[in-house]
Amino acid sequence: MADYEKLFAEEGVVFDEDAYKFHLDDFDGPLDMLLFLIKKSKMSIEDVKISEITEQYLEYMSQIDELDLDKASEFISMAALLLEIKSKSLLPKPPEPEPEEIDEEKQLRQQLALYKLYKEAAQKMKETETVDIFYRNPDPSVGTPRLQLKDMNKDGLMEALRRMFAKLEEKAAIFKERHIVMDRFTVAEMVEIIKNKVEDGRSIYFYDLFDDDYSKSEIITTFQAILELIKNQVIYVRQTHVFGDIIIHKVEEQTAEDKNAEEQKVEE
Repeated sequence: MADYEKLFAEEGVVFDEDAYKFHLDDFDGPLDMLLFLIKKSKMSIEDVKISEITEQYLEYMSQIDELDLDKASEFISMAALLLEIKSKSLLPKPPEPEPEEIDEEKQLRQQLALYKLYKEAAQKMKETETVDIFYRNPDPSVGTPRLQLKDMNKDGLMEALRRMFAKLEEKAAIFKERHIVMDRFTVAEMVEIIKNKVEDGRSIYFYDLFDDDYSKSEIITTFQAILELIKNQVIYVRQTHVFGDIIIHKVEEQTAEDKNAEEQKVEE
C-alpha cells in the first residue's frame, strides 16, 4: 500500500496498525483502508470478493482463544457496508437518470460517512459504558458474567455467520434488479423481538428469525442484536450437532445455591 501513503498523508487518515489485515489480489490492509480507497475511487467495489474477506476473517477468529464480540460486531458492520455498496453497483444503471434521483456516488459518500459516525459513536459508548438499552445491573448472586455458548464453541457461531454471508452474496448476484427496501427494524428493536421470543423459557432457531424476503442489512442487524444479548448475558446459544442450526435460549437467573454447586463442580 506504499503507493497510497501520499494520499493517506494528504487526507490526514491513520489506520489501526493492530487491526487484522486482509490479503486480496490487489489489496493488503485493514477493512477501514479498503473502504477509504473505494470512497476515493482508487479501488473498484466490483473487484472486491466479500466472501474471500469473510473467509479470511473467520479463519483468523478460529485461531484465537476467545471470541471478541465487539470486534466481531465491528467486522459485521464493515462487511455489510461493503456488501451493500457492491449490491448497488450491480443494479442496472438507467441511461438518463431523472434529476430527482439520488446520485450513486453521493449515496456511497453518505454511507461511508454514516459508517464513520457509527464507529465514533460506538467508541464513545464503549468509553462511557452508558448504553442503557443493552445494559442491566448485575445481580450480585449471579457472579461474574460469562459468554454462554452451550454445546458449541465460537466456531459454530462463526460458521453461522459464514453461511449467512455466503447467502447474502448469492442473493446479491441473483436479485440484481431487486428493489432495495428500507430496514424494517433496528438493532435495538431486534433485541426486544428476540427477548420477547425467548420469554417463559421458550427457545427459537436462528434461521427462524428471518422471513423469505429478508434483506442483507436485516441479517446483519439480527446478528448484531444476538451478539449484544450474548454479551450482556440475556441469552445463550447452542447447537445439537456440527453445522446444525443455532438454538437461542434465555439465560435463567442463577441462584446462590446453583452458583456454589457449579463452582464446587469446577473445583472437583
